[in-house]
Amino acid sequence: LGDSIMPYFMIHYLPAGELNTLVTSLNHIYHHSRQAGFAEVYLAVMPNPVTVLEPTLGIYNGLIPRLQRHPALLIPVIDVYAKFRQLRKQPIYQISDSHWSKRGFLVGVALIDSALATQSNLKRTRVTTP
Repeated sequence: LGDSIMPYFMIHYLPAGELNTLVTSLNHIYHHSRQAGFAEVYLAVMPNPVTVLEPTLGIYNGLIPRLQRHPALLIPVIDVYAKFRQLRKQPIYQISDSHWSKRGFLVGVALIDSALATQSNLKRTRVTTP
């Protein structure tokens, strides 16, 4: 972030206590879902277009990267935010709309498919390896 917006950014930064509460809630959901029989549960935070395309327009509190990197977070993360930031010069959102374009949709689906394939391969490896 540029020096010009840093003081304002710090004032509107999401407090660590609120972030910790969010992580605790997500961990509770993760454990509950696993106990209910789900083989795996993932967190994929879908960023809005302003967060990806115009991060200096207004003030972004850094919630997505801070949440995804939180050391106490137990739920596996599918990092849509980082991938969309890499592709921000491409048409990943509809023009004047918050919905994904066809390209954005395909990128999102590929990230989810990759995470599921990786998990599936890990489970196969665990089952077949003595």
